[in-house]
Amino acid sequence: QTRHCVLPRLLRSAVLPMAAHSDASERPRVCVLDVDAGVDDAQAIVAVVLSPEARAGKLVVAAITCVTGNVPADEVLLNVKAVLAACGPEAEAIPVFAGAARPLVADYEDARYWHGEDGLGGARAKWTPTASAVAVSGTETAPAALWRLAQEHEGRLELLALGPLTNVAVACLLYPRLPRLLRRAVVMGGTSRMTGNLGAALEYNFAADPEAAASALSPQALGGGVGGEALSASDEDAFLSAGRRPVEVVAWEASLDAALPVDWCRGGDWLGAPDSTAAEMLRDASELVLSRLEEGGETTYPCADAVAAAVLLRPEATVTGAVVRAAKVETSPGLCRGALVLDHRPSHVPPGDRAEAGPATGATIDRPGAKAWRPEAGWGVCEVATGLSTAAVQAMLADSVKP
Repeated sequence: QTRHCVLPRLLRSAVLPMAAHSDASERPRVCVLDVDAGVDDAQAIVAVVLSPEARAGKLVVAAITCVTGNVPADEVLLNVKAVLAACGPEAEAIPVFAGAARPLVADYEDARYWHGEDGLGGARAKWTPTASAVAVSGTETAPAALWRLAQEHEGRLELLALGPLTNVAVACLLYPRLPRLLRRAVVMGGTSRMTGNLGAALEYNFAADPEAAASALSPQALGGGVGGEALSASDEDAFLSAGRRPVEVVAWEASLDAALPVDWCRGGDWLGAPDSTAAEMLRDASELVLSRLEEGGETTYPCADAVAAAVLLRPEATVTGAVVRAAKVETSPGLCRGALVLDHRPSHVPPGDRAEAGPATGATIDRPGAKAWRPEAGWGVCEVATGLSTAAVQAMLADSVKP
């Protein structure tokens, strides 16, 4: 990782919680999804692409980029194309870009146990579109596409990263100005309370590529805030008024807190919705993971990527609590390699009042006060969801499969 700039101080005292800034204009929101599809990635794609916001022209999905994770990137691309085909002709036209074929350093470990041999719960063969529709969108790589889109939609592009952060890390290393051009960055990954889904304390996305997660959340990348003004290495204090906002991290525990009842998942509001091709496809794809959960005695489904999609789409309804913390990803060998470390020490927590209502969402958050706050060198800054509404996630999923 580059170390050319001094870690800036955190955002000015009025740090906004997890919400999209209101636009003075009526231009639609623009987002890009980085996925390792993946059953829950498929659920998130449908939720965003077929959301009422997208159908009404208030949200545009500019592209979907593919990264190796649940399955290798070439299979991820096939799965994304199958999902988009089930969403209809307009969705099939969304550009899809191939990305990283392997982690930066780590050995690759798939997640086929939960997602099936094809990564789509065994449903890909049924839903694979024509050969022409499966073709990748030209020769442009995922990192290059992220940079181009950020330039084309400067100050408007919202990034939803649902897989290992390999593509995002490479994009930030190749194009250091990328975070400055984004409006928001929502990342599904890490743990906030050391409750893991890959070992005792690790979450899959970060553990699958620890170096990428560490790089992407470093102060030189998303961990230095998104949007705002560029700063020189000697101009730390200017960060307080630079207009940046922290990367929004939706940790694994958030999906546990907002887990969906398995019975509801199979019901008519979502996977069992009638007259919906997308619901039929998701029902086929989701059956494996739901069955495995039931075999293990579980009654709820922590669909992590769908939860992150709700944070992107409807933060005001979804996020009921969030905290701003200094953050770092462990890359040293050992039990916690790939763990997200949040600094909760009282002397290291942003000073200031505890807001009973966030400025834009009604969320309860810890905000920095007027006094400047500076994390230790090498630590990035993130905003971590501490409370989420299951009902809001359910409403988003149900809305996406309505005719």
